[in-house]
Amino acid sequence: MSDLIDIWQESLEQILDLCESMSDAEWDAPSPCPGWTVGDVVAHLIDVEAILAEDPRPEHEPDWAALPHVKTHFGRLTEVGVDVRRGKDRRVVVDELRTMLSRRNEALRAHVGPVRDVFGNTVDFDHLMGMRIFDCWVHEQDIRIAINQPGGMDSTAASLSAHMMIRGLAKAWGKKVAPPPGSVLRVTLTGPFIEQDVALVIDDDGRAVWTEPGAADVHITMGWPDYMLAATGRVDTDEASWRQNIQVSGATDLVEQALRALNVAP
Repeated sequence: MSDLIDIWQESLEQILDLCESMSDAEWDAPSPCPGWTVGDVVAHLIDVEAILAEDPRPEHEPDWAALPHVKTHFGRLTEVGVDVRRGKDRRVVVDELRTMLSRRNEALRAHVGPVRDVFGNTVDFDHLMGMRIFDCWVHEQDIRIAINQPGGMDSTAASLSAHMMIRGLAKAWGKKVAPPPGSVLRVTLTGPFIEQDVALVIDDDGRAVWTEPGAADVHITMGWPDYMLAATGRVDTDEASWRQNIQVSGATDLVEQALRALNVAP
């Protein structure tokens, strides 16, 4: 448990370090998250931790007509805490994140037993912390992309996040693509930092189960940074600049379905 808290803490500290050295122009730079600037991403991280702390929700109603990127109920839930901080001084918001980190760190280390997620469901503590690490690390990458400061691809949080993305391939192949029994998906990551070669086969019950890599109906090969973009929905897999960095083999229709299914982000 404490190891997961340490990784989560380090992830947020990385974001705080980035925020300390960025300019106001970088703070206002558009992020890979539709409709969100770097500052909005930081506000979101504060807000999620506030939800998990069961703080009262802000008494604020955004101008939804001015926020066309918000399309779902969950989007509305998370946008309130972002919108209420829009226009605040960068230093004020960064200080709020620092204070929230300290407060949540103390509470998490004292906690025993199950916890509630952002939807109010009771979940296992390790499960929640794994999701928080994934979320924080992905948003660290959003910030790095926005301000053109690559890094963090070799951290412990990156390794844990890669494991979660790869684990999500079973749902991607078995449920999203749902090819006939015997169909094999192989994904090869060539690094840097994260190198994996994994395969899944559809069994007679239609489930995707792990198998030894070999001949496959669809074989996708790419570097770790390109896989991160696809698996977190940060790139359109039809985008030419992304496609030129990957190699695929297999029937075209099945390949395209598999590529679109790579996004396992919640």
